[in-house]
Amino acid sequence: MNSGYFTDHISDETLATLIDETLKFEKAKRSKQSKLYLAQIIAAVATVVLVVGLINLFSIFPGNEIEIEPDYGLFPNAKINMPSISDFTDIIKEAKDYSHVRFGSSKNILLLDIEWFTYEEFLEYIEEQIDFLNNIKNSDAYMQASDKEKERVDKWFTPEYIEETRKNYEKNANKIVKNGLCVSKNINGKYLPFHISYFKQDSYKYIDPDGYFIFKVYPYIPNVSYYDENYECYTKEFIKVYDKEEYENLLKKIIIPYCDNLAERGVLSQEAYDYYTTLDPLDLYVNRYFN
Repeated sequence: MNSGYFTDHISDETLATLIDETLKFEKAKRSKQSKLYLAQIIAAVATVVLVVGLINLFSIFPGNEIEIEPDYGLFPNAKINMPSISDFTDIIKEAKDYSHVRFGSSKNILLLDIEWFTYEEFLEYIEEQIDFLNNIKNSDAYMQASDKEKERVDKWFTPEYIEETRKNYEKNANKIVKNGLCVSKNINGKYLPFHISYFKQDSYKYIDPDGYFIFKVYPYIPNVSYYDENYECYTKEFIKVYDKEEYENLLKKIIIPYCDNLAERGVLSQEAYDYYTTLDPLDLYVNRYFN
């Protein structure tokens, strides 16, 4: 388990949610809501790790080059509205209807219709993200935040951090041209902060005869994220499981007792507890890509 400030643990998907929460704030413009939004932004890591599961997260932060593997990848994207924990758990419960889902040879394989970024489109995408990072401290959410929240954002969004982020993005843009990197722009017709990537040389592994991307539900790495009494962020990553039976066994013997302990300490909400202790990875991905 790792501990530290929120900014020490942020992932690509956390950044995507941060962007989305800020954009929602700018659109809301309701005085009753405004005081809450930066807290939601700062706390977004809990929702995002909860919603996503960790799948080869790419670091885009200072000192870390993004190393693209020919597998499932993630980049931030500001064009999707992330649901709240309660919204997401409600949708998960409804995800048992799979009649609209494209499966491969089994329910472990989802076939995704993906539109891929061109080099020029990815450069435009980079500018969108960098522009957002440069202007986050001018947002109403930031202006109305507490001093403690502002301090954390200030430590995070330094000019050095933003410049290093740009450089790492540009390295991946170059890989689109030089190395045949494919990065998803739309998945099943939707903008998502959960991007998928692979190299063209590995198309035989990831693209089926009809042109769909082959996404495997398992193996899956469960995790639990929460804030402790001092607002320090913790993420517990469990062992990789290779099928539903292994996952359910881990859930019963390890994850639920772990969540019980967090709930007793008062650091895990009832919504988050219900989510972590009932999550079905298949429903997670069906909701993400098909609902």
